[in-house]
Amino acid sequence: MEKLVLFLCGLWLWLTGKRRSATYREGANTLHAARLYLISDYATRASTQERGHLLPDQLEALTILERQVDLADRTARRFESLTECYRIALEELSQPETQTQEAA
Repeated sequence: MEKLVLFLCGLWLWLTGKRRSATYREGANTLHAARLYLISDYATRASTQERGHLLPDQLEALTILERQVDLADRTARRFESLTECYRIALEELSQPETQTQEAA
């Protein structure tokens, strides 16, 4: 019975996946644009020009943005596959039990 419920949840995610995928891709594009803006902004600052490279905080911010772009892109692609939608449902529905116990 549990597998049937998970399959139906995965099927529902797959059927509604185009909208979700578009939302994740839009988010990835926004994050990518923010990353490009920061690269150009950091390059024009005197502190980075004097040193010839980015500061550690700047590198960390760019790395975080890059990881988030990759995550959003990967998630958008997952919604295109029925198998991946099933895995998403499996991951999401099996997590709450452990999170609820940790919160208590």
